[in-house]
Amino acid sequence: MRSSHSPDQITVTFDDDHAVADAGLILAASLAEGLGLRELFDTHVDLADAPGAANAGDKAMTLLHSALAGGEWIGDADALRAGATGQVLGHRVAAPSTLGTFLRSFTWGSTRQLDQVAGIALARAWAAGAGPGPWDLGLALMVDSAAYPPWIGAIHRVIPGLAPQQAAELAGAAFCVRALEGGAASLPAALDELALAAERGPAFLVAGGGHAYLLTDPDLAQVAAAMPPERSARWRGLAASVLQELLIERLWRIKDNERSVRVVHHDAAAALSAADQVPGGTAVICRPLSAADVYAVAAQGEKVPRKSTSFRPKPRTGLVVRTFAQG
Repeated sequence: MRSSHSPDQITVTFDDDHAVADAGLILAASLAEGLGLRELFDTHVDLADAPGAANAGDKAMTLLHSALAGGEWIGDADALRAGATGQVLGHRVAAPSTLGTFLRSFTWGSTRQLDQVAGIALARAWAAGAGPGPWDLGLALMVDSAAYPPWIGAIHRVIPGLAPQQAAELAGAAFCVRALEGGAASLPAALDELALAAERGPAFLVAGGGHAYLLTDPDLAQVAAAMPPERSARWRGLAASVLQELLIERLWRIKDNERSVRVVHHDAAAALSAADQVPGGTAVICRPLSAADVYAVAAQGEKVPRKSTSFRPKPRTGLVVRTFAQG
């Protein structure tokens, strides 16, 4: 195969009866060159001192073109190294082993850099006349939730100006409240007790200033009275709903919003530390909602209460994530 070196001025001829080419890549390569995609990767993807940091543009473009050609594994990228393919793609084609090192160098922060690349490339395409289209609505990443269920973490609350002793006393009007031996200093043991109690129903750990209290068995009549009547039974039964509607807003008389209640994702120790750093602060440690609860509420056409689920992973709009494995 012979070709020119500019993807948008391609002339391709074949002199081998057995030659097979992914000719459709020429269009993608021409578009990528027009958008300056390889240079964007080189400029904005910084993997610091990681082993795969060098030549990010060549490696990223190799992965993109391999995926477009139907590659499912890192090893499939080797097909791009056949003949003069690299000349029509507009970049050096990286070896599969090099791609593996490159991908292993990524961190969570790297997705932000990729998001920036996508944003600039889209802006350039728009300026070049791409105009309105389905990309205006964002992209959806379809995942088999049975094979790859989401990881759902808890979101804890930190409430300034409410001392743990007062919080526990007020909660006693609707909950069974028990002071835990060892207090907040024995956080792992307290979390174990919370996990056991949550198997029976809504339960929360209120802690701060060295104190820790376990709240369990909320009064059902008070739970029912606190819940918005338009909500489904499944929504009203969520621990997050009991936390928001009964404990925080009715018993503590605090509006559950960003001004009055701070949130800490996943890390109970961090929530406790944050509570101890504000005057009279209280941390409310929660258990995560189950995926089944989230699906059931969504099936009713409802959303779960605010700040009650923390999903991972969180794909960025415009970023397509593809799993590569070297075979």
